[in-house]
Amino acid sequence: MLLPVIGALLVGGAGVFGTRRALNVSPLTVLREG
Repeated sequence: MLLPVIGALLVGGAGVFGTRRALNVSPLTVLREG
């Protein structure tokens, strides 16, 4: 029962952090980090 909730939180968190990092960090740094 908890797995779907944890999965949704991980996907949502990754999306939020990904967009923030893309906005704050230069594209070259993001590409370097992979």
